This record gives sequence, structure tokens and C-alpha cells, in this order.
Amino acid sequence: MEYELSKLYEELIGARTDGAGAGYGTLISGAARLQLVSQAAEYFPAATPGSRKEIMDALKLVEKFGARRNDIAHGVCSKVKDHSGWYLIPTWYDTRKSPRGFEMYSKKFNFGVGLYAYNVEQIDAYADHFHAIRARIEPLVSSCRDELRAWFATLHE
Repeated sequence: MEYELSKLYEELIGARTDGAGAGYGTLISGAARLQLVSQAAEYFPAATPGSRKEIMDALKLVEKFGARRNDIAHGVCSKVKDHSGWYLIPTWYDTRKSPRGFEMYSKKFNFGVGLYAYNVEQIDAYADHFHAIRARIEPLVSSCRDELRAWFATLHE
């Protein structure tokens, strides 16, 4: 999703180089990157009300699933006490999601459950959502490019 969001940002500001995408990538926070794209969409001169709404709706989905994406990206895989199979759980240093902290780990790394414990089926389901959001953003990139070109053409008439 991040690649498509960076490309969408480039189109929204009419970037002619990869500098805008590189700048997008310097923002550490996912929330900051979403805010950057959201503001660019708000001020996109060529957007029709419908296309602006499509962009904002897609950004809301990215925001909604962003926390789950971070869980998956930063979690650790382990057996969980009193459960069979393997789970993706918060790492011990993520004190917001693993509030008991370091003491919950034994020497054998038999993890307790933090605020989440995803099994493979749940991770696959989230992956499907991420792919659907990505597929929703991709056509917005080209439609923004086309709308901006059409808008520039009207300025030169």
C-alpha cells in the first residue's frame, strides 16, 4: 500500500521527479504520511468531487488497517501458553500492546498473549484486505494523472 500511496501523492502534487516520493518516504509515521496525502488531495486542483471522495475513502481504509499492518510488521511469531499452534504476538518492547512487558517471557520464550495473537488464517485475511486496498488505490493514481493533465490543458486554452 505504501508504494501506491507514494505514487498517489506524486500525482496529486503533479511531481515531475521521484523527489516527492522520496520525501514521502522520509516521514517515519504512517499517520504523517496519510496526512500528507490527505492534504494533497484536499488541494488537488483537478479533482472532481467524486474523485476526491474516492481518494479520501481509500485513505480512511488505509488508516483503519494501518494498525493491523503494524501489528503484523512488528510482531513476533511464537507458541502461546495454553494454546496450540503458532501465533503472531506483540514483541515484549511494545509496551502499548504488551503491557506486562519483559517479565511475561520465560527463558524459553514461551510468550503470553498481549493485546493480539494472530493465527495464520487471520494474517491471510488481513493480507487480502491489504491487497484490496492496494487495488483500490492503483486506479486513483492514473485518474489523478489524467485529471491533472486535463486541468492543465484548460489553463493553456
